[in-house]
Amino acid sequence: MGKQTNRFSQHRHTVSIHSVIREKTDLAKTYAEDGAFHTAARVLEDLATVVSRHAVATTPRDLRQEA
Repeated sequence: MGKQTNRFSQHRHTVSIHSVIREKTDLAKTYAEDGAFHTAARVLEDLATVVSRHAVATTPRDLRQEA
């Protein structure tokens, strides 16, 4: 199996998170309209991961909860 890459790595530091959200939700909508619900769900799951990582990365250190 080949090297696994982050499907969103091309967006890092090049566009805003809001642009990524719009792009990926539009893509998921298109898949869903075509009946490809599993693919739409995968796009949204991947997007959720990206948004979550963005939130962690941009939260000021003093606001992060200690585990």
